[in-house]
Amino acid sequence: MTTPQRLVEMILRGKNEQFHTVLSEELRERAAALMEQIYRNETKTLLESVTPLMVPSTPINTQEKQQITKIFYVEKAYQLKDGNVGVLAEEDREMVSKLYKNLNNENKERMVKLLSESQESFNRVLNLAKVENKKGTKNG
Repeated sequence: MTTPQRLVEMILRGKNEQFHTVLSEELRERAAALMEQIYRNETKTLLESVTPLMVPSTPINTQEKQQITKIFYVEKAYQLKDGNVGVLAEEDREMVSKLYKNLNNENKERMVKLLSESQESFNRVLNLAKVENKKGTKNG
């Protein structure tokens, strides 16, 4: 006998207490099943919405990259070989990049080495980049 048939029989026989008990149990079971179904569907939907993030994205253009850099990477910290941390603000990174572009290949390698070696060498490169930037703005 199905639950609805049992419920009808209980009403006809005047078993109100049993009717309420069975109906409550049936509702709880259906609610639990429904919640389980909703949970599974929501989980599946969430997983499907996250999956595209794992797919390699298309490259972003330079302008978008600069905007992202300005928003999220105002300062960038670098772990130096001596254990210290070198911090470059956005304008400092631009100055260091300009200096790097103007160097010959041998000096470029030396600059990279100095930037990662120690706090003292990191600061020397940063100061040199600032001096060169001031020279460039006076001449330009």
